[in-house]
Amino acid sequence: MTGDFTLQEPVLFSLTVSDVDGLSSLVPCKGRFNILPDERPRIFVLEPGRDAVATPSIHIPVRVQASDDYAVTRLVWLRGHNRSIERPFNLKLTLKNGPQSVEATGAFELDKLGVRPGDLIEYYFEAADNYPKGPNVALTRFYRLEIISEDNTGSCFARQRRARRCLSRILN
Repeated sequence: MTGDFTLQEPVLFSLTVSDVDGLSSLVPCKGRFNILPDERPRIFVLEPGRDAVATPSIHIPVRVQASDDYAVTRLVWLRGHNRSIERPFNLKLTLKNGPQSVEATGAFELDKLGVRPGDLIEYYFEAADNYPKGPNVALTRFYRLEIISEDNTGSCFARQRRARRCLSRILN
């Protein structure tokens, strides 16, 4: 004999098994079914994963991972250009160890976006799970991508190198 049931709340149970002749087990099996709350997903921005500067002709890879206790169903990349309204891009999910862990990739193709030095791109990511009563949603922090001119790249990197050396001297 088989059967099934749906739990709506945590419950204690006591189960006694009887054979075909009606002989019951001496000791009932006792236990508890707990119902755990569905947690919201977690998101990790692997690339670029920080605020950055770039020239208008560069391509910047984007890689994001999301995980959930049950399943991630949606991963969205939202970005705005010079304080414009965010434009959502649904990212294609690649399963990693099943639907509980996914990865998605993309790229900032700045030459195709028509950006100019001085422009600012702000972006973040959103992940949603499969909770039946309405998905749990998680957001990353806002990231900034500042567009600089090709001329400024050398001076920008030189400033960063000087700052690292100065910090190194202070710490040592």
